[in-house]
Amino acid sequence: MDYDDAVEAIHAINPPLIEAFQAWLNAKGMTAKMIQSHLDPLHFFAEYRVYVEPLRPLDQATAHDVDDFLSDGFPRKAAWACVSNTQVYWASFRKFFIRIPSRPLLERP
Repeated sequence: MDYDDAVEAIHAINPPLIEAFQAWLNAKGMTAKMIQSHLDPLHFFAEYRVYVEPLRPLDQATAHDVDDFLSDGFPRKAAWACVSNTQVYWASFRKFFIRIPSRPLLERP
């Protein structure tokens, strides 16, 4: 599989995962603004992952992928990156990755 095919496959896999997470956030009664604040980091991370080897969809991301993004990719790519925004991104990732039914990256509390 070449790079373009891999990116196309990832772009097909990620949206349903993010939509399922959005539905879960809606079911929890979160406001639209709060939901968007959780979805924005996932969209940014998903896009970042297609430029970094190995290419992986969100449901196959490892703890190392998240750590690499938060410690290197996010500060380099985002002008708004600061400690408090990194904490917001971490909170969003934590909520998302705990709830991936096929392969949770983090343990449920």
